[in-house]
Amino acid sequence: MVSGNNESTGKKRAEVAVGLRILTIVYHLLNKRQLYVELGADYFDQRKKEIVLKQSIKRLVVLGCKVTVELIA
Repeated sequence: MVSGNNESTGKKRAEVAVGLRILTIVYHLLNKRQLYVELGADYFDQRKKEIVLKQSIKRLVVLGCKVTVELIA
């Protein structure tokens, strides 16, 4: 039987994990005397552009689309 206690424990663990991650970031920024720079929502997409492109094409093909890709330089 699932109790409400397990759900609140999981939520608390997640909150502690996020808090720890934030503290780690702050520590490194203060230690290196740097400002925080937001990398953007598509940061990882840009880093792995080829992989994202291949995965997107594969998804479209699975959905029944014919895909032709032309990269713009």
